Amino acid sequence: MKYVYLFSELDQAEERLGGNWDAVRGLLGGKGANLGDMTRLGVPVPPGFTVTTEACMAYLGAGERFPETLWDQEVEAVRALEKATGKDFGDPEKPLLVSSRSGAKFSMPGMMDTVLNLGLNDEIADHKVARGGDPRFVYDLYRRLVHMFGSVVMGVPDEVFEAVITARRRRRGVTSDAELDGEDWATVTWKFKEIYRTYTGSEFPSDPLDQLKLATEAVFKSWNGKRAVDYRNAAGIAHDLGTAVNVQTMVYGNLGAESATGVAMSRNATTGSPEMEGDYLINAQGEDVVAGTRATLRIEELDQTQPAIGPSRASLPEHAGHGVHGGARQALAAPDAGRQAHGPGRSPHRGGHGQRGADLPGGGGTQGAARAGRLLPPPPARPERAGEPGAHRKGSERLSWCCRGRGGLRRRHGGALGQAGRQARDHGPAGDQARRRPRDVGGG
Repeated sequence: MKYVYLFSELDQAEERLGGNWDAVRGLLGGKGANLGDMTRLGVPVPPGFTVTTEACMAYLGAGERFPETLWDQEVEAVRALEKATGKDFGDPEKPLLVSSRSGAKFSMPGMMDTVLNLGLNDEIADHKVARGGDPRFVYDLYRRLVHMFGSVVMGVPDEVFEAVITARRRRRGVTSDAELDGEDWATVTWKFKEIYRTYTGSEFPSDPLDQLKLATEAVFKSWNGKRAVDYRNAAGIAHDLGTAVNVQTMVYGNLGAESATGVAMSRNATTGSPEMEGDYLINAQGEDVVAGTRATLRIEELDQTQPAIGPSRASLPEHAGHGVHGGARQALAAPDAGRQAHGPGRSPHRGGHGQRGADLPGGGGTQGAARAGRLLPPPPARPERAGEPGAHRKGSERLSWCCRGRGGLRRRHGGALGQAGRQARDHGPAGDQARRRPRDVGGG
């Protein structure tokens, strides 16, 4: 049984299922199917893989044990990412970091949140700083990993982590996370690890493969979480579908003033007109966009803040997210987001069917389609396939992207801008009470 598909192996999944696109989405989930589709279309998607919904149901059916060959297939897929990116999972010199996200066929609340920066540990962090790396960047990544992994995977209360950051800001006399430096984030990281140890009774896992395995299991287990089960009961969604796991190479929106992260839609959510709509932040990771702790910028402002990228954004394929690395924009991910109508004034990035706007995974992938901050023209529309309704690609698509390097964007995942984030953008920075962990709601 094949449980793991690289994004570049979509054709294999489609062939196995007789070309039925609806069945492909059932196997790979909405996110996984769309990531594979964008890869096949030539959109520069950072390399990654999808663990299938069949693997989820086999895991749950076996009493929460990995079915035979599943973990071996997942490790093999990691090796493929290493080959594609020229990086190694756990290597201090050229570390590969990845994100982990749930992705069922249908979006629903209660599914596991995103975990970013999997693969980071003390050895890698210390090595990078010792070799001249930016301490703020390194420990900003690390504290996010410990926070997300602790709260999402291990169930540590989110509030105890947030209290540490709030206390650190007050001690430094600053009002925003962006004003904290490398020493601050290093201190926060060690305190986070103490919290992790206190609540879990174990040390934070230093082996990147252990991190990935635990994150994979957490996604599977979230399928049977109370909120997810209650939602399926109310919505009439079958309980035997399962959720997929999407693992994707990280691209960093927090490298400095030439990096950014955000969420976008390729159509106006209110009128349906084909125009970009979205929000972004410079020098941030995706959780910052949706957490309400920083005032976001409108996508139209890219022309001023990132002139090498802004003018090219109109050339994005309708169903792709995007990011930038070394002057080349890369697509991240495109869930089938928000095809339902949005009423006047309703944020297209908010609501039960949104996706959190985390970083665009990237750092490799199909580089040929993006050069000098511009994408090639969108590929021609392909014929409709069995099981795919005619309106499938005509609706509004939600994207998440990350900009890294000298102008350019990279794609991550569909993202949802929280109400606090929208208020922060329109009315100024939100207070501490607005801080909350963004929620991935699964599905495409």
